[in-house]
Amino acid sequence: MQPALASHGLDGELDLDASLGRQVAEAIDLLQARLDAGELGSVVIVHVGNNRTFSAKQFDQMMEVLAGAARVVFVNVKVPRQWEEENNTVIAEGERYANAVLVDWHGAVAEQPDLFWKDGTHLRPEGAEFYAELLAEAVATDSAAD
Repeated sequence: MQPALASHGLDGELDLDASLGRQVAEAIDLLQARLDAGELGSVVIVHVGNNRTFSAKQFDQMMEVLAGAARVVFVNVKVPRQWEEENNTVIAEGERYANAVLVDWHGAVAEQPDLFWKDGTHLRPEGAEFYAELLAEAVATDSAAD
């Protein structure tokens, strides 16, 4: 994913911390540790909720940690699991925070199954490229707005 993001102008200013199967609680702890160490950027991209539920309470906890970020870009989920719709509702409702922005990954790829491997979750290279384009656009839009 890092090469795809770098090819869209995010190289050098990007600190990517992705982990297979990361749970929401672990992401909150990681963000808190980054905040405490002074390692959070002004724009933070969050994409969690593929692997289990993402509650409104957890969203609020995450936003408490990220209150000082200029922009928090949340990416909703496209995952063939029972929690997909509920998690996307929680993420969409998060735009009630002034610094939260939604990237509608689900909507962008709903009619593009060819971007995913057979499991319907993991991205093929062209899916990773498309994902990177969406994130680069979101960051560029947020940077221009500030």
